[in-house]
Amino acid sequence: MHASKKHYDELASMFYRLFGEASFELPEAEKTLIDDLLEHTEYGVAYDVLIDALREHKIPLTEDDFRKIRAIGELMNLDTESLNEFVSG
Repeated sequence: MHASKKHYDELASMFYRLFGEASFELPEAEKTLIDDLLEHTEYGVAYDVLIDALREHKIPLTEDDFRKIRAIGELMNLDTESLNEFVSG
């Protein structure tokens, strides 16, 4: 079963809202890659790149950032338990 256009639009909106409001800054290479992936509706890969970048660069998240990232993962039916390591308090 394929997700609907509405589902994809909601995911894209959530990603762009996250990046527009986030307290963290990703390195330019990761931002460019994620943007390209989102343009090609590769939301799962974009999410993986985001999580990998957060881990690699040891970027702490605020509770608000965490909630937004978790919501994106949950909308894609991903396990989001490992995100707890990023909450900075």
